[in-house]
Amino acid sequence: AVQHITSSTFAISVTGIAGPSGGSESKPVGTVFVSLMKEGHPPVSTTLHAKGERSFIIERTVNFCLGELYR
Repeated sequence: AVQHITSSTFAISVTGIAGPSGGSESKPVGTVFVSLMKEGHPPVSTTLHAKGERSFIIERTVNFCLGELYR
């Protein structure tokens, strides 16, 4: 796992469709999958659904990840 390779306490993985194209009916633009893992805890995965332009979707995803790390 990334945590062991980097000797870090946290690991974050993000993937999804920020647009402006690439979406589908089952995964529209704005669908973002985020997984976070803290050492000694099970991973937590979340699906975000953002609407708007690509820059807003990316900003919302970054803010979500930073908020989760803060908590």
